[in-house]
Amino acid sequence: MRARATIGYFRRQKTIKCFVYLIRSSEGLCKIGRTIDPQDRLKTLQLNTGVALTLEYSKDLRSKGKRVEKELHRLYAEKKIRGEWFALEATDVEAVKAYIKAVKR
Repeated sequence: MRARATIGYFRRQKTIKCFVYLIRSSEGLCKIGRTIDPQDRLKTLQLNTGVALTLEYSKDLRSKGKRVEKELHRLYAEKKIRGEWFALEATDVEAVKAYIKAVKR
C-alpha cells in the first residue's frame, strides 16, 4: 500500500524531492532507482536483501528524477540482471554518477 501511495505522490508533486540513487551490493550488483529519501530506501532494501548495501551516490533532481532514472535504465539495459539491478563495471558506476551529477535541477 505504501509503494502505491508513494507513486501517486510522485505524480502529484512536481516540486517534491526526488532523489535518483545508485546503491551497490556486496555481490557487485548496482541498483539505479529514485526515492524521496535515499537513506530510508537503503535501510528498506538492506532489510529485504540479506547482503551488505552501500549508497554510492544520490542527488535530488525534483521533477527530472523520473526522466533521468528511465534514461539510465535505457542506457544500461544490456547489463540489467533483474528489476532495477544491474551488473555494472567500475567505469559504468563512475559514468552513472557523472550523468546524475551533470543534471541541473
